[in-house]
Order: sequence, then C-alpha cells, then structure tokens
Amino acid sequence: MTYIVTTSHRPSRRTRSFAKDFSRILPGGVRINRGKKTLRDLFYDALELKAKRIVIIGERKGNPGLMRFYVPGERGLIGISEFRVSGVSLAGEVGGCLPENPRSIGLLLERSIGVGEEVLDLIVESLAARLILQGEKADIYVAAIPRGRIIKLVFLDGEGRICGPIIRVASVRRCVGLASE
Repeated sequence: MTYIVTTSHRPSRRTRSFAKDFSRILPGGVRINRGKKTLRDLFYDALELKAKRIVIIGERKGNPGLMRFYVPGERGLIGISEFRVSGVSLAGEVGGCLPENPRSIGLLLERSIGVGEEVLDLIVESLAARLILQGEKADIYVAAIPRGRIIKLVFLDGEGRICGPIIRVASVRRCVGLASE
C-alpha cells in the first residue's frame, strides 16, 4: 500500500519536517512537495502511484495544525477524516527512530483504552491500519493514548520503542464527499 503525504501550500520548516517524519512511518509512504499542485493534481499523482491514502498536513501559526486524510475515488479525492492537531513532537525531539520501509501498521487496542470506539475506527480507517490484539505482529504500532481532551498518537516499532513523531490530536471528525479546493 502506498501513502502520499504532502502539506498545504508554502509550509513552514517545521511542517515540512513533520511531513517527512510522518511519511517515513507509513508503509510505502511517499512525500510529495506540494508547490502549486491542486487537489486534482494530487488525485492524478495518487492514480499514478497507485496510492490508497493521501494525507495533507495543514498548519496553524507555523506549526502542523490539521491533517486531512483522503482516498482516491473515481472522479477525485474523497475525504475520510480530519484531525485537528494541537501539537507534534518530531522524531528527533523525542529521540525516536525512523524505520526503513515498514510493511504494515496496526493500532494497539490494549494501549488505546479510554478512547471512544468511533474515534478509534476513524484513526484505523484514516491510516489504513488494522486493529492489533495482544500477540499480533506489525512493523509499526500506533497507540492512541487519551490525555484529558487530547489523544496522543504514539508510533512504536516492533520492540516497543518510539519511532516517528508523536501527534497530539484535539479532535477527529469524519469527512464526507468529494474534496474541493
């Protein structure tokens, strides 16, 4: 499976670094410089690369502030979800490793207790991950850890070490229909 990760137009240095870190933890992750590309251009890129997910990282005050997840449809990009991001810690800031070519990603159910079922379903669908029960294997694990009103997404390697960025998500909502500029 291929994921395309890109940013809004004219991203800050921190947002570009986050996009790079995030693309490295996704199986088949490809980072594309957005430049002046429209959503239609990204749709054509997704078709060319046979991508299953497109992630566009927006920003607020120079920091990653929004993640929109899309799937290519027959006539354009179809929105899956939107994560409002309250903050990120880059892999280099948390001492996390960045994996080389992971093949699978899964959400650790036992580490995600306290997060609503609908939110977990949206996270799994957005990342095209699978739910992981104790003892099952994946190259990258995601733990959705509730911290008050924030959900902390922590990415772990097969040995339980942090790999990749930590994302603090303030809210998750489902998107419906074709994406528009």
